[in-house]
Amino acid sequence: MQEKNNSILQITDYELFVNIGVEEGERKNKQRILLSIKIFFKTIPKAVITDRITDTKCYLNLCNKLDIFNNQEFNTIEALAHANFKFVKDIFQADNVRLQVTKFPDIPSLKGGVSFAIEDKCE
Repeated sequence: MQEKNNSILQITDYELFVNIGVEEGERKNKQRILLSIKIFFKTIPKAVITDRITDTKCYLNLCNKLDIFNNQEFNTIEALAHANFKFVKDIFQADNVRLQVTKFPDIPSLKGGVSFAIEDKCE
């Protein structure tokens, strides 16, 4: 019998290189982007009990598929986040996804980058 506990799969700081920026000059060079993803499930994966890879979601498969965003062009961090968010939702068909994109613009005194997150909520 499958337990009804909530569970989370988290991918932290997956690195992509995209052309991003409002100005055309900023988009000319690829910029390092970090994706952090939390995938929430209302039911724990069957693999918790069986310890079989066939009974879980494959995060390696997701990471490999995220690479399609390398070399793509976006004007805004919001559009990049939304495109990745929809992509993850479609692949995992999760109850809830939280995705955060962090970029590192060349702004004096900005040390930690700029992030934008998008999520849906479980009801």
